[in-house]
Amino acid sequence: MWTHKESGKIYIGSASNFKTRLLQYFNINYLERNKTMYICNSLKKHGYSAFSLTILEIIDLTDLSKDGARKKILAREQYYLDKLG
Repeated sequence: MWTHKESGKIYIGSASNFKTRLLQYFNINYLERNKTMYICNSLKKHGYSAFSLTILEIIDLTDLSKDGARKKILAREQYYLDKLG
């Protein structure tokens, strides 16, 4: 969860590979290519220091199929959107 420190606005996302997703968010080329993503535009506009990053949950995907893992990740993302959004 990215939280804009000044406004308190949040962005909740999910990823099957956290390391890859984090590297993407800290890659200006990725941010430039994903202009429709709210968080990418916000990071470019305000800079990283304007945000805090919170890891809400690490999900154990052991023994799940690719489709099962995707469903579980999206269900947990929706849970946090409903609870915090």
